[in-house]
Amino acid sequence: MSLCQSLLKMLEQQAQAGDFRQVKTVWLTLDPAAGVTAEALRFNFELAAKGSSLAEGAELVIAEAPPDSGDALRILELEVL
Repeated sequence: MSLCQSLLKMLEQQAQAGDFRQVKTVWLTLDPAAGVTAEALRFNFELAAKGSSLAEGAELVIAEAPPDSGDALRILELEVL
């Protein structure tokens, strides 16, 4: 769940910098060493984003990062409204 909270904070920061109000899709990489599966991240993100005008209903498109990439997760691209 802490990865999801970190992801939400990153989205909030990018929303402020990019002047958008809602995220529709998030393309990201997930390091296998983070200890969480893509399915678990999607499930927990849905729970964490519930009630968020910025991220509720956003789709996560997750690719596996190269081993030892240094980041548990990294946002590659956003589709925003």
